Amino acid sequence: FVIVMVSLINFVASLLGAGGIQAFKTMRTLRALRPLRAMSRMQGMRVVVNALVQAIPSIFNVLLVCLIFWLIFAIMGVQLFAGKYYKCVDANGTTLSHEIIPDKNVCIAENYTWENSPMNFDHVGKAYLCLFQVATFKGWIQIMNDAIDSRELGKQPIRETNIYMYLYFVFFIIFGSFFTLNLFIGVIIDNFNEQKKKAGGSLEMFMTEDQKKYYNAMKKMGSKKPLKAIPRPRWRPQAIVFEIVTDKKFDMIIMLFIGLNMLTMTMDHYQQTQIFTNVLDILNAIFIVIFSSECILKIFALRYYYFKEPWNLFDFVVVILSILGLILSDLIEKYFVSPTLLRVVRVAKVGRVLRLVKGAKGIRT
Repeated sequence: FVIVMVSLINFVASLLGAGGIQAFKTMRTLRALRPLRAMSRMQGMRVVVNALVQAIPSIFNVLLVCLIFWLIFAIMGVQLFAGKYYKCVDANGTTLSHEIIPDKNVCIAENYTWENSPMNFDHVGKAYLCLFQVATFKGWIQIMNDAIDSRELGKQPIRETNIYMYLYFVFFIIFGSFFTLNLFIGVIIDNFNEQKKKAGGSLEMFMTEDQKKYYNAMKKMGSKKPLKAIPRPRWRPQAIVFEIVTDKKFDMIIMLFIGLNMLTMTMDHYQQTQIFTNVLDILNAIFIVIFSSECILKIFALRYYYFKEPWNLFDFVVVILSILGLILSDLIEKYFVSPTLLRVVRVAKVGRVLRLVKGAKGIRT
């Protein structure tokens, strides 16, 4: 209908001599949509289009999963590589040997240029762009080579001096590229098979709409394991806490804190001021206290039933790792003075991002 109306409007405008108006010229481009009318007359194409339309909500959930996985790797990338893609280059753009130019100070003193790579991990936004390029397998070798050659801040890179960073890219390609991106294909194929089943002669074509809903509901119920209700504690203080932690509002508040925590983690960047770093450290400590309190309250109210839920076990592990990361980072900074080890400990906090999956039903599915 829309395509026909656009064609009629253009035809009338041409008859009235108004075809030269820019608005009608722009509208003429919509005539390219005419071939789409063939879809309404071909059953096979209708099945494909319906599958794509029906897959949109599931695709959105997969996109969120992809963004969460990528966010974890982006934060890890910032912790590991921020400010380390700089190198000393001459007037021709050639990277000089570390034997000639060992660091930034010598580079500037010799009137060379201390230059950053166009694709780097200086902040989360740049890290996302790098990961997108790695996931598409276009021009990603240079990004990986810069990571493998990187040393400490202000040091000229050395070829393959940081060889263990290959693992970062291997794990991202497996989980961030092969796994998450193939989910999009799986969702579309699943919806295509569902639409084909409805259109091509399955049992459901002989059912009314109410019967289909009942049939699908029974199939879903049959595929799920029944959950046992957790008994309410008899001791009054424990019962009060039980009512609080099992309330939906409590989960929504915790999800809000998880979102805020994720936001603060994305703010970490190269060359940030000491005041900004101190503020992020304070916020990190506050979030650890909040999530630790949530964990303690749930264990107190749910007793041993808390550890029967896999997501609760995951929350417990994340909280323990966060506390250890906070304590160990101070100890390492004071006694061991190992920046690399300190960054590895700080990377443990990215596990909190996965808690978003627990709170979103569509993503969990």
